[in-house]
Amino acid sequence: MRKRVPGFYLPHFLTEIDEYNHVLNQTAIPLSLKNASEIICQPIETKGTYFMINTKLILIDGVPCSGKSTIAKKLMVDISSCGIKCNCFLEWTEDNPIFIGKMEDLAEIISTTRSREQNVLQQWKDFIDSAKEQETVNIIESRFWQSSSMYLYLSGHSEYEVSESSNRVISVLAELNPVLIYLAPKDIEKLQARITMAKNEKWMESGRKGSWEQWGNDVYERQKWFTNRLLNSKAIPLFFNEWASIADRLYERLPFRKIKIRDPQVDWEHTLSSIRKFLDINLSGISDLPMTEDGKG
Repeated sequence: MRKRVPGFYLPHFLTEIDEYNHVLNQTAIPLSLKNASEIICQPIETKGTYFMINTKLILIDGVPCSGKSTIAKKLMVDISSCGIKCNCFLEWTEDNPIFIGKMEDLAEIISTTRSREQNVLQQWKDFIDSAKEQETVNIIESRFWQSSSMYLYLSGHSEYEVSESSNRVISVLAELNPVLIYLAPKDIEKLQARITMAKNEKWMESGRKGSWEQWGNDVYERQKWFTNRLLNSKAIPLFFNEWASIADRLYERLPFRKIKIRDPQVDWEHTLSSIRKFLDINLSGISDLPMTEDGKG
């Protein structure tokens, strides 16, 4: 008998689920993507048992500190528990296939987003070429919007330029039947205040000088969205609220299967259950899968 992998098996909670009603307006989307939701709904089967929708790429995105890493790690446990090979690439891990640099260089990473775009697109293409030949589900945190579209807007580019850049990435990703899990806190300022306290404590415990908040404020104040408006770090909530509106519009036009979760941190148990429902993950009957010689289902 196959052992159940310890994980997070949680009750249901209804967040805001997009029912795959893709709104393809204004922004040009390649025709090949307009039937993406039809392609993606074929199930993944393991040893004849249906476990989840057919996708090789799960994108997890949202504003900083919205819970993306927590979701990614718990989701990897669920998928692996189904006997499906799963890779999880967190935002700043060096094995992330879309490697943009180290967090300590964030100010420069943001300011050079436009000049690095072709390099990032090539990384996506290389990753897609490799991943499409493997029977593996890949979870990638933050690389779809936060470290591309959001950074582009933060570095002084227009919403139109952001949208066009996002479309170029979308065109590359289609072969893996991607899905998007988008985390959208309702009160960004309240979330940041709570997260800042926790981050500052960890910063102090690590023995570093100053605070996480001071470091983050310096990163943002150096970007053109702030300098062009003669604003300082007090305007950070204003930026994120403005970006959230843009991200909502990008979300509505996205031709992939998608789910938007409001305030995921209010109840993690409910959030994870909603994501399982969205991905149609079937955790039932896992203990009945036969064991292979190496002990894996």
